[in-house]
Amino acid sequence: MKTTKITILLVLMFIVAITAGMVAGRAMAGRRVPSQKTFQGSALAEELQLSPEQVAQMRPIWEEARDKARACAKVADEIQHEHEQQLREMLTEGQKARYEKLSRENHQKIAAQDGERRDAFRQAILSTKKILRPDQWRAYERILKNQVGAAAAMTEPASPAQ
Repeated sequence: MKTTKITILLVLMFIVAITAGMVAGRAMAGRRVPSQKTFQGSALAEELQLSPEQVAQMRPIWEEARDKARACAKVADEIQHEHEQQLREMLTEGQKARYEKLSRENHQKIAAQDGERRDAFRQAILSTKKILRPDQWRAYERILKNQVGAAAAMTEPASPAQ
């Protein structure tokens, strides 16, 4: 009976740990903090009609936010790693093997979902390209690159999940 309770507790802790890792990873992956070039000469600067002074004022604000976001992500990764290590230390050798197998399976499932998300985004970009005139597409690509990242990479097929 006691072993069953411990096993259930460990499984619940594992689920919480994996969920927390997924949430933190997805939250950080989905956020892109504007960089210096996002403001200077970008679609955002043009759309907001920022003056050179405003660009200069916004740059350090967003650089600090970017640096803080990166630092927080690093600390969250360290906390997650420490938590997983503590869990492993509590397990017997048999439980460790099962835990590792479950971890691998969950990472594969997460990678598959990430691939589907990327494919859906890529398909939306390709469908949008069919609608836009060439000059509109060039402007759209610039906005995508500034807001999302390398837009060119988004239009290429996804690499298979490992």
